Amino acid sequence: DLPDIVQGAGAVFDPRNPHDLAQILNNLWSNPSQIEVWSREARRRCVELYSAETMTRNLMDIVSGLGDVNSRSAYR
Repeated sequence: DLPDIVQGAGAVFDPRNPHDLAQILNNLWSNPSQIEVWSREARRRCVELYSAETMTRNLMDIVSGLGDVNSRSAYR
């Protein structure tokens, strides 16, 4: 779900409601430091969740889990 993905790294609005977007843009105009806050959080989340190291670790977990499944099915 998009709000779960964004988590403090941006704003979510109803694309059918232009007033939602206008309110977010007005808030950013009044508080430009929020852009920097969101930028830092987006970068932190990208590195934490999608770095090569994280993706490799996740893939290795999946592959090692497949080995467990294959070894269990071989003994049946």
